[in-house]
Amino acid sequence: MKAARTASLGNVSDGRKDFMVLPDTHVLTLAKERTAAGTWRITGVDTSRGRIDLAPGGIVIIALGTIESARIALASFDGSGLPTLPLIGKNLIAHLRSNLVIRVPRTAIPGLSPTTNELQTSALFVKGRATRQNGDLIGRFHLQIAASGGGSTVGGEDELYRKIPDIDFYDQLRSSTDTHVAFAIRGLGEMEPADPSDFGAHPSRVDLDLRTDEYGVRRASVTIAPTQRDGDLWTAMDDAVVAVAAILAPGQTIPRPAHDGLGTTHHETGTLRIDPDPTRGVADEDGRFHYTENLYAAGPALFPSIGSPNPMLTGIALSRRTGDLIMSPPPFAGDPGFEVLFDGTSLVDWSMSTIVNQPRRDDPGDFRVRRGALESRSGTDLGLLWLRRATPERYVLRLEWIMTASDDNSGIYFGFPDPRNEGYNNTAYVGVNLGFEVQIDELGRPDNAGIHRTGAIYGFKGPDLPSLTRPVGEWNAYEITVDGANITVALNGQTVNQFHFTGDPQSPRRGQPSTPQDPRFIGLQTHTGRLLFRRIQWKAL
Repeated sequence: MKAARTASLGNVSDGRKDFMVLPDTHVLTLAKERTAAGTWRITGVDTSRGRIDLAPGGIVIIALGTIESARIALASFDGSGLPTLPLIGKNLIAHLRSNLVIRVPRTAIPGLSPTTNELQTSALFVKGRATRQNGDLIGRFHLQIAASGGGSTVGGEDELYRKIPDIDFYDQLRSSTDTHVAFAIRGLGEMEPADPSDFGAHPSRVDLDLRTDEYGVRRASVTIAPTQRDGDLWTAMDDAVVAVAAILAPGQTIPRPAHDGLGTTHHETGTLRIDPDPTRGVADEDGRFHYTENLYAAGPALFPSIGSPNPMLTGIALSRRTGDLIMSPPPFAGDPGFEVLFDGTSLVDWSMSTIVNQPRRDDPGDFRVRRGALESRSGTDLGLLWLRRATPERYVLRLEWIMTASDDNSGIYFGFPDPRNEGYNNTAYVGVNLGFEVQIDELGRPDNAGIHRTGAIYGFKGPDLPSLTRPVGEWNAYEITVDGANITVALNGQTVNQFHFTGDPQSPRRGQPSTPQDPRFIGLQTHTGRLLFRRIQWKAL
């Protein structure tokens, strides 16, 4: 709720907010489509109130708990051919729980004051591990031991969890006499996780049931059963509980602890197991589903194993880590041999073009750093975000870009002189008149001509191949090679334009090499719509 309130304070439209809460809405399934790279991309969320389209470049995080997160993933990818689909819902694990309460007369415990009527409460945490005779580890567990004063029939659970102080009973509580000490011993052990090399052998899992819920979506079918190892660990843990009880109550006959039912503790984990190897896990170490571009999971469903403590704190820590990685990805380190020009964290060495003497057309737009990318905003006239580092004389420039609408229009400028030194009212036009632009415009405006379409050297030469641009919402990769008068443009790994510049009589300074005496620069255009750019780097030839 704090995040939603914080996001609402910004002076931006709903479509540009990072976070909002939509109440009274039940998620049914996730809408998806195949990407040009053969992976999957989530495009929207089908809900009880209709479909919510995902903004291009947006991300979906499944954070519905261990059982329901697996069900949503299964229902969304059922029949899709997702390679990790057979792993979703497997590796369901929970806690083995045992409980024992014993009551010891107060007089049997040395050191307790005989003059104090009411005793205080104490607790102890004891870690344990069970091994076989040959030393092999069976599993880990821990004991939670609570001691509280009370009568001969009051147990530790009553004192710790059920007594609600009430001012009407203040005098009664103040004058109560604790004749006994109740020891509540709770054992929690880890269930055996699935063997990643044979998930099918693990007995506990979440599947899709043939029955449907009130929205027509298949329900979850949950199977949870102990393995032989679980039984051995449970026995060893119970032995430890009895041994501790015997120390606390010497001479008493100690019964075997009672068992809680499996899956009754809300401690389930593991159904979306993380592992960097997609044959061993549903999601990678960042929580992103393998073979998807923008789908993440959060919470204990990601755990490979459960351990014995309550999994929620670890689940919250993992969720925060995933959130941090999504909102603030680690800096881009660059490809081997390349110099990073924008690492996804700041606009160091980048400047926005300026406009003077143009009333009502004085806004060049801007760029902001968001989730590791540069996001453009169009203004009232052309804008140019340019890098103040001069280019090498011969170089390869790489970057990635994404369109958020089919009519987006932008481009990558290169080979222009310092915009501040040319006397232009709008310094962005230095790139237009004295440099080159590799175009981004699927509509090829104004005339749909090749020299105005994506992949063109704008105004000079159209692409040699039909459009290889990926759909709105998918990242595209440009590699622009500047080798003297020869310019080569590769789009998504394929060369789409080879251009030899022979001069421009109308602009003789266009296409000059970058030298210390006449340095040349690169930049990104703001024109129409909202585009994102990332992973900008170059390498001298």
